[in-house]
Amino acid sequence: MKHSKKTLLTALMFSAAAVGAGAVLLRQHLSNAYCVYGPPPVSETDTADAGSMLSSMTKDDFLNITDDELIALAKQYNSLPQPEYCSFLPHDVTEWRIELAEKSAENTAEAFALARERFGGSPTVETEKKHGQWWLYASGSGLVYYYLVPDRGFFDAETQTLNAKVNEENVLKLAAMQNLRGGCKLAAFTEDEDSIIRCTEFTLCHHIGEEGQCDTAEINGREFTVDKKTGKLGGFQDEAYTFHQEAEMPGTEHPDEAAG
Repeated sequence: MKHSKKTLLTALMFSAAAVGAGAVLLRQHLSNAYCVYGPPPVSETDTADAGSMLSSMTKDDFLNITDDELIALAKQYNSLPQPEYCSFLPHDVTEWRIELAEKSAENTAEAFALARERFGGSPTVETEKKHGQWWLYASGSGLVYYYLVPDRGFFDAETQTLNAKVNEENVLKLAAMQNLRGGCKLAAFTEDEDSIIRCTEFTLCHHIGEEGQCDTAEINGREFTVDKKTGKLGGFQDEAYTFHQEAEMPGTEHPDEAAG
């Protein structure tokens, strides 16, 4: 049974408990865009939740998201499931606790040296070299920070070049490797445009309002491109948004202490 986006939104807004089943996600192939958002659902009768709502959304749906949809997602900000293309990241990572190294490494020794230099001491090996693509290190106790070092054979961070095969899968891996700046990741889409592959990634923010103000929900879209012949990236580290929308969240007013 296929749920409409409206039905999914209604279920999301009135059943926060459904988010606990957030691992129920969908991998979609669109006509000229590719979205990765997790494994297939267990069954077609699963309860509508944040994950299934997101998995039903195309790139155009994100670009035309309503304020109500945006607010519904922001209310579940801390419970949203992790996109599949980001599945190598620790589950407790937040947008400001992971950093992509400015240099790539040829081997484990170089990667460890870069992490040691960055942390100013010996880091913990969070994830060993994964499929020849990166190393992930962690440092700190209680509040842990992460440092991702790309394998140069996969991606050269200094020259901004994808040395691996230029295809949708590897472009999505690059999207996952970007610093989680400005919010949690929602979805990523790739589009084949003759000489390049374009990737559009959407992130969500929930900003706590100041005294006397409501919280704000915010969604942003960023794009980068990869040249099919050379592997050169364009706009990968660009902080500019190609899409931005925000909405005030009713009922989240914060008391004005001065007024009290």
